[in-house]
Amino acid sequence: MINMSSTLTIHHIAFKSDNLESYCHFYENVFQIKAEKTLHDETGHVRSKWYRIGSVILMLERRDTAPNTSQLTPEHRNTFVFSIKKNEKEIWRTHLQAQNISLCSESPYTIYFLDPEGQRLGLSHYPD
Repeated sequence: MINMSSTLTIHHIAFKSDNLESYCHFYENVFQIKAEKTLHDETGHVRSKWYRIGSVILMLERRDTAPNTSQLTPEHRNTFVFSIKKNEKEIWRTHLQAQNISLCSESPYTIYFLDPEGQRLGLSHYPD
């Protein structure tokens, strides 16, 4: 078993907003940053903007549901993601299972789970 904490670094932080345009404007002006990547949905509307702050990516994303936080599903919450190596993904999956922590979702690069307060956490090897 590897020392789990010795390999962790912050990969990205994802904040959801009901008004993405003004949310991005706030971060761009306060922190004097520019988006390095803009993602669009299938209709061409901006879905998210990514900003690099040091080695961390700040992802500002459009929330597609009502802001009643008690009814938000995990994928609609803010997300804090740690970097892992690609070959560690299955080790982490096994470790989480051993701790009785269920995955709430998964992408090809990232596994997501909830902390005891319901905050969404992830472990990602994007872009490998």
